[in-house]
Amino acid sequence: MKLISWNIRGLNSPRKGRLLKNMLMQEEPNILVLQETKCNSIVLEKIADKAWPGGLVTVVDAQGASGGLVVLWDA
Repeated sequence: MKLISWNIRGLNSPRKGRLLKNMLMQEEPNILVLQETKCNSIVLEKIADKAWPGGLVTVVDAQGASGGLVVLWDA
């Protein structure tokens, strides 16, 4: 089992989305935890769906310009 935890410091840019998708393709983790996403659940669920199709996701919204947490795992 492979777990990756990443303090991504904001995930709302196309560049970070590409970095995330490339890292997932290269590392193939079973579980991914992203902290400090600085996004709300609607944005995070869309990003998760693009980056990890078919995976399961749970999200904690950011509060203002800080926080945010997303956990993705194999279905």
